Amino acid sequence: EQQPQFPGLRARGVHLADQQTLVQSFADDCPLDAVENLCRGAADTFRVLRLHQLPCGDLRWTYSGGIVQAVRRPDGVVLICLLEPGLTAESWDTLRRLHQAFASLDMPGSAPPPPV
Repeated sequence: EQQPQFPGLRARGVHLADQQTLVQSFADDCPLDAVENLCRGAADTFRVLRLHQLPCGDLRWTYSGGIVQAVRRPDGVVLICLLEPGLTAESWDTLRRLHQAFASLDMPGSAPPPPV
């Protein structure tokens, strides 16, 4: 079993521009199918915001169990992280570095987003 990349990371996923989704969970209460659905939902949210001329590169949802952080690259690839509430400053810094690394990756299945 793999360990989370930093304390407080409960699950993560990547939704590719070709609609493939890759997910990983580190918590029993974050089943893979739920994380996959969350990835698709985040990707859909980014598309809807763009369609309504409200483009953004990142979203953060707070819910009773923690935080969902989603980041979208210009090619349409989305990274989501499910986080425990009350992350340490060190964990937030690690998450920021993860987002920077994600932005610079060349990923299979990535392509320019379709025009609106």
